[in-house]
Amino acid sequence: MISLSDRLSLLFRVWHRPEAAESSSADVAAAVTSSGVALDAATVDALRSGELATASPTVLAAISSFFKTPASYLTDPDPRDVHEQLLLLGRFRDTGVRSIHLRGEQAAADRRALLEVLGDQDGDQATGV
Repeated sequence: MISLSDRLSLLFRVWHRPEAAESSSADVAAAVTSSGVALDAATVDALRSGELATASPTVLAAISSFFKTPASYLTDPDPRDVHEQLLLLGRFRDTGVRSIHLRGEQAAADRRALLEVLGDQDGDQATGV
């Protein structure tokens, strides 16, 4: 099972431009609050650190929306599919891959194999590869 804090940390790590810093907890809290859902940076920090293990589905959906990720990533008990996709996106961005073309249907085994080839240690732990 992938903890909420691990999922949030991955969102922060993946969703920024390669040359830019990660969004801060204050940035996320301000954006979520401006969308109509009250959230403060201390709560975001507590969720990221694991000090706070859960939040309301409304808050989690708003955080997901900030990161342009399906709400199910933060609300479902087993978000392995989206998690693997985020790991790949992060690895591709970090290594400078600008596009990739796969043939046939995308399968979880394909994502896991790519993560293994790319040497993603987080993927190995989080996906059970």
